Amino acid sequence: MSRPTLLVPSALTEEQRHKRAQANFETHRLQQLYWYYPDSAIRDISEDVQVDCWCEPPVVLTHLFYLFEFGKALYEESYNTLVEDLQGIVDMANEQLLYWHLADISANQLLLWTNTDYLWFIHVPPRQEQYIQQLRNGSKIRYLDHFRLDYEGIQLMFQEIRLVSRDFPPRLVITEGMELTYSWTTAVWETTLTNPEQNLVNPHVYHDPPLSPTDPELIELIQARSLEPLVPSLLSRLSDPLPPSSDNSIETEESTNPDDGWGETTNQGPCWCKLEVCTCGYRPDTPPTPPSVILWAPGSNYLPSSGGIEHS
Repeated sequence: MSRPTLLVPSALTEEQRHKRAQANFETHRLQQLYWYYPDSAIRDISEDVQVDCWCEPPVVLTHLFYLFEFGKALYEESYNTLVEDLQGIVDMANEQLLYWHLADISANQLLLWTNTDYLWFIHVPPRQEQYIQQLRNGSKIRYLDHFRLDYEGIQLMFQEIRLVSRDFPPRLVITEGMELTYSWTTAVWETTLTNPEQNLVNPHVYHDPPLSPTDPELIELIQARSLEPLVPSLLSRLSDPLPPSSDNSIETEESTNPDDGWGETTNQGPCWCKLEVCTCGYRPDTPPTPPSVILWAPGSNYLPSSGGIEHS
């Protein structure tokens, strides 16, 4: 009796194995995507005013996004909580890469960074005096400048807020902070940049915050703050709670430069001031004018001493 002939499969090429694995995986890919990453698990960053994003599509896992507090200053406790759980950041970054794989997204890099207009014209102004006092008391104040994720590793970059007190009024400024970098190859975090200067007040090297907002959407939101009853939909997009408004609904932001003012927000919209001269009718709080002194308004045709008739 003859033996049956055994059929020996021919060896598959690398390309054939790749295509077979891809075909087998494709059968289950969408089921796994919807199972592990429902709509509630992802967030469209293009709808957030506190953070800017460079990624297409601008979709981030919700849990990864909420690890960070973009657009907000961090006291020592919040900063320590973040950097003491670097493994948690690695785990969520791995989840983001897995989401890209299941969603068949060919993104090479995710870059999230703080919207500086939001930080300096929405978040900081109501808290400026508090931050100045904390810096004078020796407390560090930082903010997360950017987070980068790619297939080589992770990068976290922090900037610091410090105080220049030799000017009047004292002003908050920006200095370099710390950069932390993680490599997928070595599985190790490294400190790749640090600021050796310890002076929280009057640092030697610093740069100024922006003098006026440039983001049209943030300008609209700043205007909305002074028209709160009329624009609830705009204000609802501000997740950063604001302090109570004053009776005259004026939010005052102090100067970051002795020669240039930050914006004043009045019920007529944004108003930019330089020292005590503003582009609108708003006037900063000043001591009462003595009866013997006649004030001259910019734009008047005659000085008080000329005896002419003033025209506004």
